[in-house]
Amino acid sequence: MFLNEQKLKHIGFNYRYLIIIWYIGTNFTGSQRQPQKRTVEGCLISSLKKTNYIEDAQTNLFRAGMRTDKGVHAREAAFAFSTNKKMIPRLLDSDLPTDIGLIRFAEVSEHFHPRWNCLEKEYQYFLPVPQKELKSLNLENIRKILKLIAGRHDFRHFSKTDHTKPNQNTVITLKSCSIFEQPHGLLFSFTAQAFLWEQIRRTVQFLYQIGKETRTVDDLTRLLTSPSDPENNHRIHREKPLPATGLTLYRVQFSTEIKFQEYQAKLYHKRKFFQENLIFYQQNTYWLEKFKKNLFQGLKDQ
Repeated sequence: MFLNEQKLKHIGFNYRYLIIIWYIGTNFTGSQRQPQKRTVEGCLISSLKKTNYIEDAQTNLFRAGMRTDKGVHAREAAFAFSTNKKMIPRLLDSDLPTDIGLIRFAEVSEHFHPRWNCLEKEYQYFLPVPQKELKSLNLENIRKILKLIAGRHDFRHFSKTDHTKPNQNTVITLKSCSIFEQPHGLLFSFTAQAFLWEQIRRTVQFLYQIGKETRTVDDLTRLLTSPSDPENNHRIHREKPLPATGLTLYRVQFSTEIKFQEYQAKLYHKRKFFQENLIFYQQNTYWLEKFKKNLFQGLKDQ
């Protein structure tokens, strides 16, 4: 269905490239282009124009493999464009801002779309938790719930309703989901071909409540099986999403027939920069938000 709806028209370009980039999402208002705002797509398109790879996004069939909200990071994010210029990775990478970097690229077919041709995506969410609280969480309960969440389910009650897509399919197959204890919190990993809006952030919030034993298996069953209708929605308590700063698009996977070329120059240093900054932003932004939220609690106007 998607391939027919989104089929690209080839209009005589010599090449079509799939590029994989990373970015620190802290200083972007999201990945998707927005007028007068700094976005990942906006910066990438600007660099592609300046380096003469594209004339504009529409003419050169620029396509994104995903959308991420403000503050979300990406270790691997996919984009594609058509061009008459052979890829010189150093040329493009040197023009990108410091919080975006090129990882690898590949020449692909003229109708390739980085979203519909992606086999699977892995998202990771890092939840900072104080050591004292971490010891009190029931991690075994969380692991049990993760086993129940894995597989094919209707996740509409674990996502934000997108009113621009009234007929959106909300049935998603989670191929895998895991939890890992970290020195300063919990790391969650989810793999699927596609995800719903805010699905990961709401799911991790629910799992966190499971760990605190304020949610139960019965709650999960209700969320996964209750229909979405006006009469029923008031009885369904959806979790609020956790901050976007903890979410990272960690990995994208395509067919092995696609032959990627790694961009070796400065790759090690850029990956190191990414990891160090990602940890810093995830931890410190989370605590800053909690600090601001609690700053004036309990105070009364004089």
